Amino acid sequence: MLKTRVALTKSRLEIFRPKQLANLLGFEESFLRCLASTVQNPATRSKYINEFTIVDPREDRKPRDVISIRGDFRTVQRRIYQRILSQVIKPGPSSHGGIRGKSIKSNAEAHLGNVYAYQTDIANFFPSIHRDRVRSVLQNYVGSRDVAELLAQLVTLDDHLALGLVTSPILAEAVIQPVDTRISGACRKMGLTYSRFVDDICISGSFPIDKSCIPRMVRGILQNNGFKIRPEKDRFVSLSTDLFSLTGIEIRKNRLRVPQRYINDLVHDLESANAIAMGCEHPVTLYYTREQIVGRIQFVRWVNKGQSSILVKKFKKINWRLHSKQALLRGLIVLKPRSVDRSSGAVSDGTVVGESTPLQSKKRSIKSVD
Repeated sequence: MLKTRVALTKSRLEIFRPKQLANLLGFEESFLRCLASTVQNPATRSKYINEFTIVDPREDRKPRDVISIRGDFRTVQRRIYQRILSQVIKPGPSSHGGIRGKSIKSNAEAHLGNVYAYQTDIANFFPSIHRDRVRSVLQNYVGSRDVAELLAQLVTLDDHLALGLVTSPILAEAVIQPVDTRISGACRKMGLTYSRFVDDICISGSFPIDKSCIPRMVRGILQNNGFKIRPEKDRFVSLSTDLFSLTGIEIRKNRLRVPQRYINDLVHDLESANAIAMGCEHPVTLYYTREQIVGRIQFVRWVNKGQSSILVKKFKKINWRLHSKQALLRGLIVLKPRSVDRSSGAVSDGTVVGESTPLQSKKRSIKSVD
């Protein structure tokens, strides 16, 4: 079925009937309604949805519940994003999460030059955005309530936005934009900087924010828009004296840095990799591959190139061919997160929960660290 063209007028798509929506997405209307009914029913959704828990073997990482989608549902999700949502929803200037050209680094950079900061966290961000709110937002961008209702059924699970659906981040942006507008507007009047990375909020400026009306204002605006903060996540810091980390990046002496713990862990893993390559005793059965180490060093260089010099030197001293050979001979296990199916308990690589998978001798090309 050919994709139907629809008019775009002032950030609004003229889609008045569900049949128009179906034509735009390249499916029959009856199929879209059947698909919506299937994925909304926990008893039948497994045809299109796998529900997983991501288990990371590192000590400081908590298990995360996520979903993955497949088949026609995946296609419909992608087309809704590409042909509808991305055409009409434009992220605001204060938002840095999941937006092209922005990142955790741009989020932290926004606060360079300031002296004090206030950081808080929106509780249960995606689950707190219910289907009725999604439908209301969608109705602003399409031509009728019927179309908005069908779309809402195709972009929510269990009556709310879900982590793992490609449409969730951009719809969350649309829902929270009034919050961003009000908070950023108030901050500008007071000479403050406001940024948000998905559910992480940070406000910084030249005076102690804990002694101002800002925290109370933020809570009030969020509550009036159906959100709540996590009071235990509130932090008030001096950027000149306190250790402050924002979305995994530290701001120290007006510069961005990777946390020292991350550097120390990486140094330890490089030394372990060298011990493996040299045939020395290795006390653990889990290890990082060359590709994983490269990615972590590149992250450090991206944030602060000066912190990477010692890492690059250690990396270049390792005979990575011997490292891979020794790892295979010893039966060492690649240290990486595992996906555990919540319904069956099976791990994505076929092992039972709690067991590990031997390293596969598959070569991959990666960028070298120079």
